[in-house]
This record gives sequence, C-alpha cells and structure tokens, in this order.
Amino acid sequence: MKGWGKRKIVQHLNVKQISDYCQRKGLSEIDEEEYLNTLYTYLEKELDKIQELKPFEIRQRLFKKGYNKGFETPLINSVIAELIANTTH
Repeated sequence: MKGWGKRKIVQHLNVKQISDYCQRKGLSEIDEEEYLNTLYTYLEKELDKIQELKPFEIRQRLFKKGYNKGFETPLINSVIAELIANTTH
C-alpha cells in the first residue's frame, strides 16, 4: 500500500487501466483499522516535526500531508483532531 490513501491508490489503478470492479474489490480488502493506523502514524510523525508552528498552521500542514498521501478529508480531519487533543493534555 506504500502508506497511500484510497484516493491515491485509485488514481494509480486508473493509470494502469484496472477495472472499476477490481478496484472496488481490492479497496474492500483493506483492513480499516490498519488503514487508520497508517494515517495516524504518518501524521503523528509529521506533527513531531512542526510543533513550533501556530495551531492553525499545524492543522493546515497536517491536512495537506494527509491529503497529498491520498487519504479522505473526513478521516484526515478526525485524525488531526485526535492528535491535537492528545498533545494538549
């Protein structure tokens, strides 16, 4: 999976002209917990690098990193919220 989100996986499968059926079948086999942990771990590492930024900039930078990896917007936002909540306590 290369640490990619589903959007990026689909983009690359489209380039290789993989059928929609095969794409859906393959995506359905992704373990959701592992998928979420991949994003969480990736953004957690990024957060460690940018702690000195303002809160808005941190959110913005983390969102961009997750989005560029191909993860879905609602998932990115929920992981960012969880990470920030965990660092403020």
